[in-house]
Amino acid sequence: MIAKIPFYRSLCLILLGPFVVLVLMLTAIILLLSFNTGSRAIAEVSDNLLRETVERIGQAVGVFRYPGNEGELRIKLKPEENRARYKFTGIDGALRFDSRENKMFDPRLRPWYIAGQTATTDTWTSVYIDFGTLELVATRARRVMGMDGEIEGVAPRMCL
Repeated sequence: MIAKIPFYRSLCLILLGPFVVLVLMLTAIILLLSFNTGSRAIAEVSDNLLRETVERIGQAVGVFRYPGNEGELRIKLKPEENRARYKFTGIDGALRFDSRENKMFDPRLRPWYIAGQTATTDTWTSVYIDFGTLELVATRARRVMGMDGEIEGVAPRMCL
């Protein structure tokens, strides 16, 4: 006597479930690989951009935005000179020489540079007194590595 199987499934239904699961898994794997590759590419482009910026800048450059449409650019291209201050109005405003700082600015001695130099990722400093404005600031800093693996500099972002 042959026992009857109460529920019959077609071959199409039996194969359809694993096929759908396989397609979903492959889609998820491709998505993860694409995201990972994109993230690495963006990080590499960002690092190269920071490296090139540091190489072009020289010793130190700072941009300060004041309330409204005013801004200030501070540039120090040679280690032996004090920073020059330039004022500007608007995003494409002409630079106007304002003054030269009285004190010698060495970015390598600032808290943000020291913190960024030792951290392997972005880091925040403790609150400290800003060199130019004498205001309390906290800084997010990131070290910039050269092609030879040596530190080229530190890129800061100050928050007043």
